[in-house]
Amino acid sequence: MRWGIRIRITALAAVVVASVLVVTAVGLMSVQRRALTANLDDALGLVATDLARTHRAGQLPSPLPLRVDDDAVIQVVTTDGTVLRATPGHGQLTLPGPAGTGPEFRTLTLFPSEPDYRLVSQRSADAVVHVAAPVDDIEESMAAL
Repeated sequence: MRWGIRIRITALAAVVVASVLVVTAVGLMSVQRRALTANLDDALGLVATDLARTHRAGQLPSPLPLRVDDDAVIQVVTTDGTVLRATPGHGQLTLPGPAGTGPEFRTLTLFPSEPDYRLVSQRSADAVVHVAAPVDDIEESMAAL
């Protein structure tokens, strides 16, 4: 049985509309993930910059402030690996330093049973400031879409 021209045009239009909707949804999710990650990077970068400034001034606070997330991990480590300050329970972590002179952002697994963390590492005189926060809020927002 042959389909009439109306049925074929309607089917083609439905396929085109569905394709546009899928491409738009994928694009929206990609843009949303990048925006949420950029917001987290901005917050982490501000804390790292502030801690680097206080380290250079010789005024590192104790305990370190958790201004990004309650599950944040913060370390200030000398270039030889000595931990100057760390959030409670996180002094034993070995975090990778930045390759260059500016801040370096990356996503990595710090704890096997927890979500990935977004980490910024920034040099400060003779030390490196590491600030990390879990990306679970980003994942939850993406799941809600």
